[in-house]
Amino acid sequence: MLIKMQPSESDKFADIVLSVSTAIYEKNKAFYNSLVKGDELDFKARVISMGNEFKMHHLHGIETSKTGKHVEIGDVKIRETETGENDPHHH
Repeated sequence: MLIKMQPSESDKFADIVLSVSTAIYEKNKAFYNSLVKGDELDFKARVISMGNEFKMHHLHGIETSKTGKHVEIGDVKIRETETGENDPHHH
């Protein structure tokens, strides 16, 4: 899942990639399939890697729930974070 924090580190990019294991997804499939862009979430997660201005933070979700609030979010772009090939600062 792409997570946009408030306040966000970027106007146009997601701040966090929140991954979950297959076991957690299967156990909570109805919940994850019901998520829509703008749902406000509470989550407990383990940090996998910290991002920077060119790469999103990666967290592995342990528990996730909806707050019941919804935030209107414009288009969120996905950064090329795997290889950095599209990063103008990549050498």
